[in-house]
Amino acid sequence: MENKYKNIIRTRFYFFCSIFLSLGIVIGISWQNTWIPFVLCFIIFIGLLLRQSDTIFLFLLSSLIFTSGWFISSVRNNQIEQNLSLADSLHGKTVSFSGIVHSMKETEYGWRTDCEILFLSDNALKGDFNVSVFGKGPIPNEGDTLLSIGEMKKTGG
Repeated sequence: MENKYKNIIRTRFYFFCSIFLSLGIVIGISWQNTWIPFVLCFIIFIGLLLRQSDTIFLFLLSSLIFTSGWFISSVRNNQIEQNLSLADSLHGKTVSFSGIVHSMKETEYGWRTDCEILFLSDNALKGDFNVSVFGKGPIPNEGDTLLSIGEMKKTGG
């Protein structure tokens, strides 16, 4: 490879990495699939070990970064979809839960907290699951743990 191109790649390496990672993330958002990028990452990684030239190495490295972004984005989107489906299944049901208060705001009828759920009845939660909890009485502080029973309601969209 010419010294001119090697110098450009050396001085802008992180820029090119961020471009390929961003492209992979965008592809992962629009075309969610975890197996294709996982298999491609494995094949590309083996190709990196058997590389023949600097050009092939850079192509394989940029492909690995791209497929990693695709994989990470697809996994995260799957987690979000699972949480949304859990929220849909719980709408209108009475559940027991515990959660950590992240923020608190007084309202006209009492208070509202945004909580990260630690335990929710018999449901296995995967990843972060946050809810807004409305109540009356003593106002919880940030960092407190709430233990309660209430009706789940899905808001928005």
